Amino acid sequence: MLALIDKHEISSSNLELEITENAVMKNFEVSNKFLERMQKAGIPIALDDFGTGYSSLNYIMKLPISNIKIDRSFINNIEQDQQQYQIVYSIIELAKTLGLEITIEGIETEKQKALFQKRKVDYLQGFHLSSPLPADKVEQFFLSN
Repeated sequence: MLALIDKHEISSSNLELEITENAVMKNFEVSNKFLERMQKAGIPIALDDFGTGYSSLNYIMKLPISNIKIDRSFINNIEQDQQQYQIVYSIIELAKTLGLEITIEGIETEKQKALFQKRKVDYLQGFHLSSPLPADKVEQFFLSN
């Protein structure tokens, strides 16, 4: 992977490696060593689908991650479910305390968008913001928004 980055002269700061909790846990030691190599190469690492797998705080402290992506399953009913809101809010505060960026997946309404903008999360993803786009449409999307 690093050889391809070098070959194509891609800046590692323009990349982000996403890995799910479940993928890491299949072989934690091997995964952790690989992620450490990627981090040393300057590639930020996001822990995807956070909260749906093992979610051990012990592993979060050991993994060289820079971003926690909170799974959409925590967002679906957040406007009506106060307990769900408190769980997500706690994850956000924990991530901020650890110096991690936060991505919220599954933003489907304007209320959800406003809620997480108010909480000052770093990134939002979801169909309310945009449906998936082919590569040739991304630039046009950003220029018009």
